[in-house]
Amino acid sequence: MVNNRRGISGIVVVMFSLLYACSPVISDSAGKGISSTKDINLDPKLQFYRPSRGALALYYSIKTSKLLYARSAGEGTPMQAHLKVTCYGFDVNTQQTTWEVSKEYFKIKRNTNENWIGYLDLSDQVDYTGRVVVKIEDVNRTNTYTAFSNLSESRLESQYFLALDPATEQPNLDQHYFIGDSLKITYSAVVQDKVWINFFEIPTVPPPPPFYEKSTQDPMMEVRRVEVAIDGSPIQLPAIEKETLIEVKSSKNSIYSGLILPFFYEGYPRLTTGKNMIDPLVYISTKEEYEKLKNAENPRKAAENFWLTRCKNKEQARDVLGAFYKRVEESNKFFTYYGEGWKSDRGMVYIIFGKPESVTKRGNEEIWIYGREINTTRLSFTFSQQRNNFSFNHFTLERNSGYRATWDLAINSWRNGRPFSY
Repeated sequence: MVNNRRGISGIVVVMFSLLYACSPVISDSAGKGISSTKDINLDPKLQFYRPSRGALALYYSIKTSKLLYARSAGEGTPMQAHLKVTCYGFDVNTQQTTWEVSKEYFKIKRNTNENWIGYLDLSDQVDYTGRVVVKIEDVNRTNTYTAFSNLSESRLESQYFLALDPATEQPNLDQHYFIGDSLKITYSAVVQDKVWINFFEIPTVPPPPPFYEKSTQDPMMEVRRVEVAIDGSPIQLPAIEKETLIEVKSSKNSIYSGLILPFFYEGYPRLTTGKNMIDPLVYISTKEEYEKLKNAENPRKAAENFWLTRCKNKEQARDVLGAFYKRVEESNKFFTYYGEGWKSDRGMVYIIFGKPESVTKRGNEEIWIYGREINTTRLSFTFSQQRNNFSFNHFTLERNSGYRATWDLAINSWRNGRPFSY
């Protein structure tokens, strides 16, 4: 939206509705946790925004190419999409709806690849705190998509800002942005005098195997902080030259997170370069192999040769390469936190073991089960949601030395040219 330069990948990302439905609550600055009742991936982006002290709106952005267009009144009437957006408060103790706001929207078919951006006015609920459920229905298809979030004091800071596309001045609700993208930031009338823009270096070290005692990933490191005086006009962000996480805040010393804007390589979550192909091989290569791959003059060729040497022929190599990198891309799509999804604990397990048989949510935990219920050797992984100011999608694995045998079995399978599924 902000920049039409996009990388191209031959690997198709397939949406697994089970995992997507079980993703954590959405961040107020990035529409996480959206689920679908069918295989069509509407993939709406959502954000709450408070333009003034007494106003609250839910903004949505949906690719019009994802929607079904139909004639509502017979031949001769224009083809149009029909959207119904519903937001309601939900009491988790009583399992009852406490309030509900709903509105229907229509759009005539023109450019089928544009973003349909709109909002639902929730100002009557501006003082509400608690669980919020958002449902978006493509009425012509009878498909419903659901997201979960919370409205609370801890999220106010992030709801005072809204990213804009400089070319159109329209909200840009993307979950992440690309190096070189240009963004403006508009802000609430609540914000006074100054805005602070904090720059953080995104961690680069992937997690260790599940049988390690603890994770050794890099912490978030603040690189610099910029103080910006405001005059009512949107703020133009400076050019982003490398992978960076930006936080926009109205209070320098607030303990709560502001608007979070992660910038990744161009084309993310797809794999667009040879380097993107080599990096995830850290999970299945030896230290010596990985160092050689990292120093290769032609990274893409080196990654392809890595698989060719482990397979009987090119056809087998193509199949196993496709299976491995499809999981990497899906990990980026589902598990991006403040780092790339494949570098997360969930991404690591997903790449090596594949899609779990089932996913259970229990409080702030996700339990992944591999193997059918009648299988006495079922395998489970428990991930705990981490509370930090950078992402609501950061989960860490409860590590256990007992995973070693199964991990070695899976790694050997990949290294012998066979995609592993438990």
